[in-house]
Parts: sequence; C-alpha cells; structure tokens
Amino acid sequence: MAHVRQQILDKIRGRLQVVATATKGVVSPMRSTAVPEEELPSFTVLYTSDQTSPDGVVYDDTTGDERTRLNHRLTINVVIHFKGRKDPAREFDQLAAAVETALPPSTLDGLVIDMILTSTDHFIDAGTAQSLGAGRMVFDVMYRTYAGLPETPA
Repeated sequence: MAHVRQQILDKIRGRLQVVATATKGVVSPMRSTAVPEEELPSFTVLYTSDQTSPDGVVYDDTTGDERTRLNHRLTINVVIHFKGRKDPAREFDQLAAAVETALPPSTLDGLVIDMILTSTDHFIDAGTAQSLGAGRMVFDVMYRTYAGLPETPA
C-alpha cells in the first residue's frame, strides 16, 4: 500500500479528472517535459513539502496498541497550463474556479484532517506584462500517520 501522502495525491488527481474531462484537458503527476498544446489545459498535481511533528503516544483505534502519532502538514501544488490566447486572465480564473470547486475545504473522505486553498498565482512576465500561460493553486493539507506505519491514516 502507498504512503498516505500518495493516497492523498491520487484522490486529488481523481477529483480533478472531472475538471480535465469538462475542459478537454489532462491531469498528470509531476512531469519532465513540456505539455503538448493539444493536451491543454493541463493540471499537474505535486507536493513540495511534507513537514512532520510528533503528536504523542495514542491508542490505535484498530488494534488497541500504543503508537506514536505524527502530524503532517503537506503542501500540494496544482499547476495549471492553459492556452491563454484571447483573455489569459479570464481563462486562468475560470480554470482556477473549476479547481476550487472540485477541491473545496475537505477531509477527502476521511483521509485527511483538513485541506484548504492557501494561495493562487497567475504567472506573468514582469518585464512584458504577458501571461506565461500557467499558474498554480497551493493547498495546505493536514493529516496524521503512525510512526512506522506511513500507509495508515491515524
């Protein structure tokens, strides 16, 4: 079974698939090449940080064993690439609104404690004031695991 972090990313990608289908785009994990224009808009879901702190010893609800519980603060980026030919600011805002609707503050069906949008950025060339055809939405996700059991939500 995958780390809870990967389970969270998979669930977010699944929810964004609805947006991608409606806009004739794609959802992908981290990428290593440019996005082909015919696949735009593209929604790339990746994490940039997972900070962990101990939360004390608690009883595992399933086994009754004492376990060290860990609190995680996961930073997830949804990077949006789009065509942006006619009105890039409007196109980005429409796509961002669709992402925000698909990913409201949530527990992701009990997988996390909370997930909330913390920032949205439309990337603009400062020298030319032209849209770069991309932006990102940053989500903070709080979740728990047990020490030594990274695949099990706590």
